[in-house]
Amino acid sequence: MHPHTLLVRQCLAVLGEYPDECVVWGNPSGQLLDASGRPVRYGIGVGKTREDAGGADIIGILRGGLFLAVECKTGAARLTPGQQQWRAIVERMGGLYVVARSERDARAVLEMVALDGRG
Repeated sequence: MHPHTLLVRQCLAVLGEYPDECVVWGNPSGQLLDASGRPVRYGIGVGKTREDAGGADIIGILRGGLFLAVECKTGAARLTPGQQQWRAIVERMGGLYVVARSERDARAVLEMVALDGRG
């Protein structure tokens, strides 16, 4: 299994352990061809092309209604311009955006929410 896929699954599992604190969904994105050969994009994002879509790997709602976006990154990977734009939108609208490089980072989301009362 690809390391990024593994990390997304681990983070979903950790956040899913706390259904009273948050509800999360994977947000896969990509492009397929329809029956006539036209490209069809899927996943939540902001860009017009697959490369700049930017939607987080995991989206959710924290207790109290706070929107959550978790972008999973492995190794030295950095946010793409589309992901930076998505982060800016989420934060501007009062949501919580987290870059997770481990399942420990996902668990820290719940600790942050509990400490600052956002949830």
